[in-house]
Amino acid sequence: MSLYQIIAFENHEVYDSQIVSNYNALEKYVKMCEKYVPPEFIIESETQFEFDTMYVKYTDKSGDDKPMMILMFGSFSIDMINDIKIGLKKIYNK
Repeated sequence: MSLYQIIAFENHEVYDSQIVSNYNALEKYVKMCEKYVPPEFIIESETQFEFDTMYVKYTDKSGDDKPMMILMFGSFSIDMINDIKIGLKKIYNK
């Protein structure tokens, strides 16, 4: 079993953190993104998704006074990254 760490930052300070298993890491990550970068307040074009093989990062680029960044560390395949992208798109297409 692989473990992933998800950290939510507010103004570059740790706001929330979870360690999750690979069985629910993608679902938990997307839920944290929706919780801390809520689509009812932050439009999709004001967000940014970045990734590498060792991390994924979803950032609020709206310019509000309390920008949020949700970072997940672990080992990511292209399929996992694509699944996260699809999950993030679904947030805005409900």
